[in-house]
Amino acid sequence: EADILVAMSQEALDKHINSVKRGGVLIVDSDTVSRIPERSEIEVSKIPSTAIALEKLGRVIVANIIMLGALTNLTGIVSKESMEKAVKESVPRGTEEVNLRALKEGYLCTQKSEERK
Repeated sequence: EADILVAMSQEALDKHINSVKRGGVLIVDSDTVSRIPERSEIEVSKIPSTAIALEKLGRVIVANIIMLGALTNLTGIVSKESMEKAVKESVPRGTEEVNLRALKEGYLCTQKSEERK
C-alpha cells in the first residue's frame, strides 16, 4: 500500500489508485488527469503542473519538478532545503535554475490553494 501517489497521467492513476491506503494522499496533474475515482478516505490535490510549466517556465518537461514542489509543500515529507539540494544534484547540468524555479512554482501553487480553504 502507498501513503502517497503522484499521478501525471490518467493511465498511471487508473493503474495505481487502488494502492493508496486509507488516509493517504493523491496528487494529480489536473491538466492530464480528468477522471479521479471517488475515494473519500484519501486527500486529493489537483495541481495544473503542465500548464504552470508551459505558462511560467516555457518548458513542459519541468512539470514533474513542479509536482515535487507540490508534494514537498503539501506533505512536509522532506524539507524544502533537502528537496532543493536533491533537485540540484539530480538534474542535467545547466538546467538547475529552471528546475529550482519549477520546484518553487510547486510550492507556490499549493500555498495558494491552501489559503483558499
